Amino acid sequence: MRAVMMCLLLASAAAAQMAPVVNPRGVRNEFSLRPAPAAAAPGSLVRVTGINLGGPESWKAQGAPLPTEVGTPPVQVLINNRAAGLAEVSPGAIVCQVPEDLPPGQALLVVKRGEAQSRAARFELRRLAPVLRSLDGSGFGAAEAAREGTTVRLRAMGLGQEEPVRVLLDGVPAVAATAPAAERPGEVEIRLEEPAGAQPGDMVQLVAGGVLGNLLTYGRQGKSSVAWLRLPEELADLKSVVQPDLRSGLAVASGARTTEGCYPSWIMDFGKESVTPMEGCPTAANRQAVTAFVPVLNTGLLTAFLGPVEDDPTNGISPRLRIVNPQLAGPLDVVLPFAAAGVAAQPDGQILALGPGGNSARVNVETGELSEGPPLLPGPGTGGATGAIQTIVRDREIDLGDGVKRKVLSGMPRQLVAQMAPLVVADDAAGTQNPKAVFIDLQGQVQLVKEFPQGWQPLVPPTAPPPPSQGGPAPALSLVPADVDAATRLYYAVSKSEDGTKHGVVAFPANENPARVVEFPEGWYVSACTNNIAVFPLELTQRLALFGTKVRERQFRAQCTARGFVEFDLRPQGVTRAFELPGQGEFNVTGGANEINDFLYGTDADPVQRGASSTMFVFDSATEAVFRMDLPGGVASFMQPRPFAELNLVVAMARERVPGDQGIVLFDLEKGEAQLLPTPADFDTMQFLSIMPGTLKLVAKGMRSGGSGSQYLIFDLLTRDLEMVANPERVVWVGAAQGATIAGERVNPKSNSVMAVGFDAERKAAGLMLIKIQ
Repeated sequence: MRAVMMCLLLASAAAAQMAPVVNPRGVRNEFSLRPAPAAAAPGSLVRVTGINLGGPESWKAQGAPLPTEVGTPPVQVLINNRAAGLAEVSPGAIVCQVPEDLPPGQALLVVKRGEAQSRAARFELRRLAPVLRSLDGSGFGAAEAAREGTTVRLRAMGLGQEEPVRVLLDGVPAVAATAPAAERPGEVEIRLEEPAGAQPGDMVQLVAGGVLGNLLTYGRQGKSSVAWLRLPEELADLKSVVQPDLRSGLAVASGARTTEGCYPSWIMDFGKESVTPMEGCPTAANRQAVTAFVPVLNTGLLTAFLGPVEDDPTNGISPRLRIVNPQLAGPLDVVLPFAAAGVAAQPDGQILALGPGGNSARVNVETGELSEGPPLLPGPGTGGATGAIQTIVRDREIDLGDGVKRKVLSGMPRQLVAQMAPLVVADDAAGTQNPKAVFIDLQGQVQLVKEFPQGWQPLVPPTAPPPPSQGGPAPALSLVPADVDAATRLYYAVSKSEDGTKHGVVAFPANENPARVVEFPEGWYVSACTNNIAVFPLELTQRLALFGTKVRERQFRAQCTARGFVEFDLRPQGVTRAFELPGQGEFNVTGGANEINDFLYGTDADPVQRGASSTMFVFDSATEAVFRMDLPGGVASFMQPRPFAELNLVVAMARERVPGDQGIVLFDLEKGEAQLLPTPADFDTMQFLSIMPGTLKLVAKGMRSGGSGSQYLIFDLLTRDLEMVANPERVVWVGAAQGATIAGERVNPKSNSVMAVGFDAERKAAGLMLIKIQ
């Protein structure tokens, strides 16, 4: 019904004036097609959907250059008031090229037909937004790859101007070169040599300037494959399994730390079907660490320091570094010119060894050759770019220059305003005595002090009660909810009147102008019965949103509820509006309420079954629609909702008696639909693990009836087909087993794989299994 009403609204508006109408969520990256808010780089193509966008006949450009006007009356697309090249035009969609010289930041897109024009739609311009084209143009599945012997051609966009570009197949770098696609404006052709050992179904991993692109497969293999490697007898006391960030078939398995600080470790290489013990002493400064090895971001590498650890680890752990590289026959050991404290990935795939004093060394991961690295800025808390600000926020005290310590009541801002960090301060922790907003520079010096408007003060959330027993986690700090809008250079602090009868937002400009109050609609308040009041920035509409209620809350409640949503317009003269749930609906603010892609959602609060819900309430801020999503028929309740922004999904466990005994519920926020993936026969429950956005597969683990074992289950989100992955021979439990001393399981969307410890009937770790999902 919501979708029908939206279509009727768009159609009536367009029919009335024959003006183009862009869908509020209608701008997407042409290659990835990821849900709005979209991201694209200058020069890339974006797809715009709506009504009356073009004439009745579809049109498509034939080569370069792209025209900026098409048809009669002329169709134009303006992005930040710059004409975009047009690649395709039809009544319902336009594909256009973002002007190449636009700077990064928020982009406003308008479609014009003659004198009529659409409302502006927003997307984000990024300096780098690497994407590959899929074979069928859907944005997932197999990459479009043209083969000529061992040479492969890929289509990409968003790679930047002079940034290093890497293409890896399952974590193994390929020799690649890029060039503009002459006949396809906006596109870049990547020519690569297929690395040895590449297999159909491997993930194609595009990295430009250190930024990982969308994930697609290298062809298709059919069904998922399963490989198995037995653990060596010496690893009976297995403590850890570490897998690289991008490589599926490689891991390091480690035993317990020895008295000398060494971790006995083995390389588990599924491609070579080998289990190889390591020599030397892989070590870590932290005695509680379960392994010495760490993955290097956006590579197929693992690294560890070799002992012994330096006498004072704060001055560096060790000058000896070990690199596990799938391209090499064995580990690569490097002696650094200093004791390093860590490593970092470089955009070109090499690594940087980091010294404690800001020095660094660049390490070639294939040869071990060393070169001088760039000087590093000191980190937070040590005088770095934001270290002084972070110290003030951490200590929760600040001197405004008069020798008096004020309480800092807000947290670290999401972004800076004119190179200053705004904070809320007061003489007391309740925020009632002399509240102010202060703007401090990067060195922690106060540059601007702003008074709260007369009769208003910051809304300080209630303090959570201490944990019921010793050793529990400490309650989170109660911080004034606040946010920053860099475009208007305003700092917004959620506030209340001194008598508490009104709630609102105080806007503090980063100049000498006074602050102003924007009150909430009559009878509406922030849901302030939690110590963590969330403020959600909405990209598509340039607004802020909070969970709202019609009851003034003063005390902490474990189950804090809301009656709807309060939205604040970020324009200089913005107003607040409230959107109430249908009927007498309420949702639990502290029970999984969240936001993805400018959808705010929450679940109803069951007063009897703590944590169980039967309804999902959703606010689509782009269309200003509030709606409810009920469970599929036969499902009693659901628990443990988890958001997946790549698909606009919230995934939860369907429950009759225990979570997962009825299956997994998929709440599609964009379609407003809820669907059930039922627990298969012969299984008591399912445990949701993750979603693979590159192949649209959902990974779960099924617990067999009567506690007789476990098994991985893979659901195709398009067809709803189920693939039951057979366990290796003599493996009864996967990932974990009751009573076992280790649990090891990693679901890795970057390599489209699952690696897990397999346990025998006696619940002993027997080996590692690798599932490459197709």
